[in-house]
Amino acid sequence: MKRYLIFYICLALTLSFSSCDDDKDNDVATSNIVGKWKLVEVKINGKVNNPASADAYYEPCDYNGWVRYNSDGTADEYDACTKKTYINAGVWSINKGILTLSSREFGIPITVNIIELSSTTFIYEFDLVDKQRLKWEKVE
Repeated sequence: MKRYLIFYICLALTLSFSSCDDDKDNDVATSNIVGKWKLVEVKINGKVNNPASADAYYEPCDYNGWVRYNSDGTADEYDACTKKTYINAGVWSINKGILTLSSREFGIPITVNIIELSSTTFIYEFDLVDKQRLKWEKVE
């Protein structure tokens, strides 16, 4: 179950971008999000997640996986915790600064707010039980 939450979060973070000009932002966000991203930092309620602590939301292996956003609106994922690669694991879209991601397995869409999306850095935020902010770096 944790794998699916991480997948949704990863996709959500990399796919939304906000701005005053929706059409322009969607073009920029789409072109910037396409590629492979690696998780580098997680903040829970403003505090950096320590994957070595017993109460960590994310384990050390979560930082070794990746999510690839493809230009055709599909996404692939490598889950380093289970050592499995999921090709065409879900679909994504961006509209008015919101990334929507739907897993092919569950079909339930999730949304996240993009804080920053550049050609090298992707930061998004969402609330589940706690406010989570994930930072990704482009690796490919």
